[in-house]
Amino acid sequence: MTGFILIFALLFLLGMIALPFIPVIAIILQRRHNRKRAQGGVFVSHRSEYANMEPSPADVAHVAARYGIMPDARGWMGWRCVTHDAGGMGDNIRGVAATVDLNGLATYGLVRGVPGSGLEDSSFTADQIGAGIWGESLLARAIMAGRPRVLSWWSLYGFDECLRLSDSDIDCVLVGIRPDGRPVAWFVDAKRYKGGSDTSYVNVDAWHLARVSRARRAFVLDSAGRAWTSMSPNMWEQRERWQGLLARYGVVSYWVVCVTPPGGHGTPDMTTAVWPGGVTCMDIPSLRAMIDSVCVPDMFAAIPPGLVSLLDSHIKY
Repeated sequence: MTGFILIFALLFLLGMIALPFIPVIAIILQRRHNRKRAQGGVFVSHRSEYANMEPSPADVAHVAARYGIMPDARGWMGWRCVTHDAGGMGDNIRGVAATVDLNGLATYGLVRGVPGSGLEDSSFTADQIGAGIWGESLLARAIMAGRPRVLSWWSLYGFDECLRLSDSDIDCVLVGIRPDGRPVAWFVDAKRYKGGSDTSYVNVDAWHLARVSRARRAFVLDSAGRAWTSMSPNMWEQRERWQGLLARYGVVSYWVVCVTPPGGHGTPDMTTAVWPGGVTCMDIPSLRAMIDSVCVPDMFAAIPPGLVSLLDSHIKY
């Protein structure tokens, strides 16, 4: 009997010692499982049902406290809401973009594919499709203005879990050459969200953004009466699925969300927003500045032909 008690006590003690390490062990095992699946040509989906649910009141309260949003019992979760922000200062992005002839650039092979064309096969409404096409076209003109240092591909097929072509598309891929001769690529998801430069889109949690008017100290509602929007893990998934192909050509890749100005009151601030998988966000001037600082001009001939052919094969239209 005494031996049994000692054995039980020993097992109990070992269990208590191991308990704090169980989550770590679970993560390690899951990562090993994911790698094995990836090696076998099957990738894990990162979709979450939580993305379509409303954020929690506690997380919303943290955002409200950070931005000094006023309490209001009639508002969203007890916080003040407005239908429009305070506008903001305009920028010259649309003026610069208006001077760019995409058809002319396409003639020289600098623009490949049609910006926004992939949206026509999506499940978005007609208004959303129109806004998306407008935003991607603006992004194309702004990025390719002046003396572009990259070749650009627009509206590309992505990959599904088994590396088959998928309608989970990529809005844009920009490819240039670094000073060390390595190809560098930006995979870009364009977003045209409501608001001027007074609006900030901030993480409520890993799957949701809240829309905040800094000047009016309130959440901003969209046409459906929501002050939040969910985020897709598509860029996270595509980054994993493209990794092996890009490695063949020695490509250094950046995966970003780029916000475009929806009107004449500037671009919403999304500098602190992070998409699922750690995908960061920037505006058009920041993306263009990064490209110009990283890429050597007039080096298109150094881009591997196989990489060009690969991206050409993914163009939807």
